[in-house]
Amino acid sequence: MSVVMCVFLAAEVIYFYFIFSKNYSPEKSDCIVILPEAKERIIEGCRLAREGYAPNFTIVGKDSSKLKVWAEKFGLPGSINQIITGKSRSTFEDALNIKNISTEHGFGSILIVTSTYHLPRTSFLLRTLIANPSIMIKLYGVSRAEVSASDQKKTSADRKMIFHEMIKFWGSIIEMCVYKSTGNLISDIPTYIRIKKFASSWILF
Repeated sequence: MSVVMCVFLAAEVIYFYFIFSKNYSPEKSDCIVILPEAKERIIEGCRLAREGYAPNFTIVGKDSSKLKVWAEKFGLPGSINQIITGKSRSTFEDALNIKNISTEHGFGSILIVTSTYHLPRTSFLLRTLIANPSIMIKLYGVSRAEVSASDQKKTSADRKMIFHEMIKFWGSIIEMCVYKSTGNLISDIPTYIRIKKFASSWILF
């Protein structure tokens, strides 16, 4: 069992390194999709929409009133179509909503805007859920907002965030497996919520 775990962990490290080593530049697409909740993601995604990278735009999990507020705040032209997604409580549900709108609206390409540290998990979920070669998934990583701290503290914070992502990666896989096998969202199960809160308090420091 320990050997199997080591193999899976080694594969995860290699996968994260592969994703982080790539250079992601914004490309024109059918729809700009911003993953919540970090403000820097929304700011950058709105900039790309304003500069004409896509005729459609959404922030996953936000209703029409929230989209309107951000569109007005960052001066998005009225010609940009605002896409409404379902509610979302996790990165897996973000990915599921993205799959649904891509299919519903017939998008041939989507530009995903999220934090750089969040790219490996986001990419894995989307490419697993959207097993459709006719939909091109393009990624764009946004650096987290600068904090007033020394370089050493920033590096330590970055490593901590990546470690947390590597733990959450497995949680997202469990969510996806439950959904694919039962058709149910694991976040609807009260017992899972309690277990998740306990595990987060114990593992995520």
